[in-house]
Amino acid sequence: MIKVMKVFFSDLDNQEVWLNEKASQGLRLVKSTRLFYYFEECKPGEYVYKVEYVYDKSFKNLEKYIDFLKELNIRAIKKNFSMGVFAHHKVSVSITGQVRTTSRNINAEILILEKKNDGKPFEIYTTKSDKIDYYKKVKRLNLSTMIFMSIIMIAMLVLVIGEVINSGFSLEQDTMYVIGFFSRIGVSILSLAIMIPCYLSLIKISKRLTVLKKLNEN
Repeated sequence: MIKVMKVFFSDLDNQEVWLNEKASQGLRLVKSTRLFYYFEECKPGEYVYKVEYVYDKSFKNLEKYIDFLKELNIRAIKKNFSMGVFAHHKVSVSITGQVRTTSRNINAEILILEKKNDGKPFEIYTTKSDKIDYYKKVKRLNLSTMIFMSIIMIAMLVLVIGEVINSGFSLEQDTMYVIGFFSRIGVSILSLAIMIPCYLSLIKISKRLTVLKKLNEN
């Protein structure tokens, strides 16, 4: 088995292209975690992949959807990309210690779909209206993620600036204070790193929606 570390954040298009490139090289996806993809050798070009957001589906509806895909000879691999959240079944625990239950599918926000390459386009949504509804959902997710990350980044920067103004900063200060100071800066940088691909995805999706809406009107 071949293990590859790769992070895509919100850009499903690049993830899809990358998986299909691997398949064309003779590598079939076996499983995936937040950071790693596991492949086994196969015939080059034997499989094709699509990547779909399913964060809004409940556990029950997701399982029904996966069963439906099986009937179409499509294999579904669950993948989550939530950061700082550990989930099992209907319970999630954040790095801050918050425990909550949910009816939504918190352990598989993405499905990587695989089917045998029959030479035909691999499409999940075939009508323009279905595609519009799907991309609207993806747009909302990227927008809400950007807003959430921007709030975190601004809050951390305000704390850092406030500390500098009120007490200054020196490496000779209390160790925990120094660690906390740099941790807040690190969280700000990480938030920005997540926001950038979300913003780029948002632009791409908005353009795609504009084209689909125009086609749907004709």
